[in-house]
Amino acid sequence: MKLQSTVEWPAKVGESEKNIRKLFESARKVPRAVIFLDEVEALTPPRRSGESGGVMQRVVPQILNELDGFDKKEGHSLLFLGATNEPWNIDSAMMRPGRLDEKVYIGLPDLAARRKILEMNLKDVPMETLDLDSLAERLEGYSGADIAYLARKVTEKVFEESIAQNAEPPVGMDDFEAVLTKFKPSVTKADVERFRKFETAR
Repeated sequence: MKLQSTVEWPAKVGESEKNIRKLFESARKVPRAVIFLDEVEALTPPRRSGESGGVMQRVVPQILNELDGFDKKEGHSLLFLGATNEPWNIDSAMMRPGRLDEKVYIGLPDLAARRKILEMNLKDVPMETLDLDSLAERLEGYSGADIAYLARKVTEKVFEESIAQNAEPPVGMDDFEAVLTKFKPSVTKADVERFRKFETAR
């Protein structure tokens, strides 16, 4: 069952904890449930003693209590997932067994994935004969979001030119070259190394 929450943050004092409780109550109403939190670090940041009284000082314990108590209800199971680009900014208690205890590192797309992302984002776009394999090789080190953004910027560039020329020129390699001169990968080698070190740390 997919649980779709209408929870909005930031919330009033006490509302955040109440929203978390409602989310888990919904999960308990079905035999098997999945709770997925995107940008999970926003809801489970590291707690610091000097920040007592803050909203997250109350929200993180609420989530921990809900997770720890969930398996006590027989016949119900929960898969709790979180996605983040900043795993080191998650409270350490969230990484213990029974919580976010398994780390799955999704690295940068390989050649085949980069080519597929190009295909998906250039679908129905008038193009010259492009060597997508060569272009995909050129994009090593770019993230999936980078490649999607690149395709969008290229098509926007061609669209603007078509208005000026009162014509509809196809997208060509020169258009990609023009955008790539200014557009660099958003993920650095240092970033990748930091992710890998976090993944292997126990």
